[in-house]
Amino acid sequence: MLGALVRRLQFLPFAAAAVAVAAAEGCLWAPDVSERPEDDGPTSLITLDRSKVRPPPDVTYLFTDTTTFSVAAAVVRLDGQRPVYSWFVDYVESEASRAVAYYPRDSDTLVINPCAPTFKTLYGFHEGGFHHLELFASTEPIQVDELTGERLIPADHVYVHWYLDLRKKCPGSE
Repeated sequence: MLGALVRRLQFLPFAAAAVAVAAAEGCLWAPDVSERPEDDGPTSLITLDRSKVRPPPDVTYLFTDTTTFSVAAAVVRLDGQRPVYSWFVDYVESEASRAVAYYPRDSDTLVINPCAPTFKTLYGFHEGGFHHLELFASTEPIQVDELTGERLIPADHVYVHWYLDLRKKCPGSE
């Protein structure tokens, strides 16, 4: 009797291994099941192809001459409407009353001449200085709170920015 029990138990590891392989086999070769795609929420009406932004964004740009900043080929509004463009130069929310250089130019292109009086005096461009240029393309205009200087940015927007290093000596500068 003890011999029969030993003979039965000797096959137990093989039986356990066979059950484990059979159970795992179902996981190794899953059946074809079409899963429902995840819902990412509402999709944006505006897209941005960063490779088409000129000059390339998100880097420090050595600003030595009149330059055209453009997203003309980079921004697309999927509903066929025209995006609203809002440009900001050296925007600082907490010091909005003196430092906001909001350039409400509803255009996908902005040409900046660092020696032009507008940019030297109004926007405080100075030789050897660093500046920050931002562009929002959105479905609605950006509002700037006159008391706090806070920008009220629509949920549906794209954002591009450039850091400008102004090294140009302007005519008439000391």
